Amino acid sequence: MRKVSFFVSIFLISSFLFSCSENSNETAQSEGASYSQVQETVDSSSQVQETKLAPIAHQYDRAEDFSEGLAAVCIDDKLGYIDKTGEIVIPLKYEWIGYLGTMRGIRTSAFTDGLAVVCQNGKYGFVDKTGKEIVPCKYDDAFIFAEGMAAVKLGTKWGFIDTTGREVVPPKYDRVSSFSEGMAAVANGGELYIPPEDELGEVEYINSKWGFIDKTGTEVIPCQYSYVEKFRFQEGVAIVITEQGNFKIIDKTGKDVVPEGKYSTFGDVSEGLVAASVGSQWGFLDLSGNEVIPCVNEYAISGIIPSFSEGLAWFKMDHGKYGVIDKSGKIIVQPIYYDGIWYFKEGMSRVKVNGKYGFINKNGILVINPKYGWAFSFIEGMARVCMNSDQVGEWGFIDKTGREITPLHYFSAYDFNEGYAAVNIGDSETGKWGFIDKEGNTVVECKYSEVSSYKEGMAAVCLDGKWGYIPYP
Repeated sequence: MRKVSFFVSIFLISSFLFSCSENSNETAQSEGASYSQVQETVDSSSQVQETKLAPIAHQYDRAEDFSEGLAAVCIDDKLGYIDKTGEIVIPLKYEWIGYLGTMRGIRTSAFTDGLAVVCQNGKYGFVDKTGKEIVPCKYDDAFIFAEGMAAVKLGTKWGFIDTTGREVVPPKYDRVSSFSEGMAAVANGGELYIPPEDELGEVEYINSKWGFIDKTGTEVIPCQYSYVEKFRFQEGVAIVITEQGNFKIIDKTGKDVVPEGKYSTFGDVSEGLVAASVGSQWGFLDLSGNEVIPCVNEYAISGIIPSFSEGLAWFKMDHGKYGVIDKSGKIIVQPIYYDGIWYFKEGMSRVKVNGKYGFINKNGILVINPKYGWAFSFIEGMARVCMNSDQVGEWGFIDKTGREITPLHYFSAYDFNEGYAAVNIGDSETGKWGFIDKEGNTVVECKYSEVSSYKEGMAAVCLDGKWGYIPYP
């Protein structure tokens, strides 16, 4: 029996930057109130906001990131929610959920679409930001909202509810995915798989037949496919595998965009194109099925199939060297020098030469010489780099000119988020975390045993075994 592996689809929570702006001292008269009186009111309001963004005492056993203005906190395995003043908005009475990655998404205690999953006596429901139980804790499983819909489970069957708690789709499917682009993948049939005691995994149906429903619960595409890539539509199309084991691409009506058997396999849909192969020859199709880049290239694909990012895609030749093409198929970087090229982010891509990492720009120009043992992509204009290939110690950050904004002496580090990066000084036993700004200045002392990145202006930090929060420095 073949068991299909499923990947974690992480739902990302948007971040918000808080800022204050100075106004001119000039005064202007208006009917009923002067500019100075209005400005005084604005300044007073700003001071209240600044007061709210104060540290929150270290008193929690666990603390999650803020999402939509609230954060889940836990004491003695009881979970509730606080706001950014530290006030308990929802009492600590629910069970700790934590993270569980599945093909349906990430089950967390974060708010999405104004609601959060909660658990009581092993049953799941949803609360709003006032703590009102919009959906009572009655389901055997539930996952966060996506596009106004959430998957819920009763017994062994899955269905969907909307944000009012109404069961739009009664629990009747063996497997489901979250909604994406107005559609959700659903499946029935197959065999029940129970993992061995020594193997991680959940009890689930395998070898099921997959189709798609819309938000009314209408089965727009019948459950007839052996597999759905990514378990969702991407840019209006979905890649499916037929009962005969052939790949094809369909639109949201179920109509074939690319019929089965024409291509051996496909990559991810990205920026209006998808990699496709005929045997060992690769090219790219548009989302109407036309070969924009003909399948005549002897690209050596090993593991990861290339896709476009920022208008460019990497490729690999049989001799092991990597190059870059644009959407017309024009070669931007010849495959003669680099042992590795990654996806472009913020106009830059990591490259590898003789075991060392550097960066090229979108013109294929080597901007930062390969001298690092490891490197991550640019985020917020900064890249995290390490001098040794073991990725232990010697971490720091560079900007897009290659300037090292910090000495490469941190034991570990996180990427920049909301203008700050968490860094660790010490070792695996004694290392302590703090934060730096984009000039490399230490703005929060390295004294915490654990931290999270800043989210919505606050970062969860752990001191002496207890969690609290700190605002922007």
